[in-house]
Amino acid sequence: QLEMLNIPMALKHFSATGICCFFPILFAVDHHSGSEEQQPGEEYFDPETYDIRHGRMDTFPLFRNAIIDAGLENTVVPIVARSAVAALPWRPLAGF
Repeated sequence: QLEMLNIPMALKHFSATGICCFFPILFAVDHHSGSEEQQPGEEYFDPETYDIRHGRMDTFPLFRNAIIDAGLENTVVPIVARSAVAALPWRPLAGF
């Protein structure tokens, strides 16, 4: 599942130059609502990622900062949605 892909961690393994040379655009799909173990009361809950206004986790600011820090603002295109929803317009293009 694409939700399980941790792009900020993946960015640590590639230089911005390497990504840009091989993959000019990377679509990063994530709901940014945190995983089950990151929810309030769970083992990996981080109060800094909890959005009090909306009453839910929001990891998108961390992701955005990782992209900026890696110099990939013109390479990584965030899609904030569950993978099943994000895949709908791509299905005809991908042939499935």
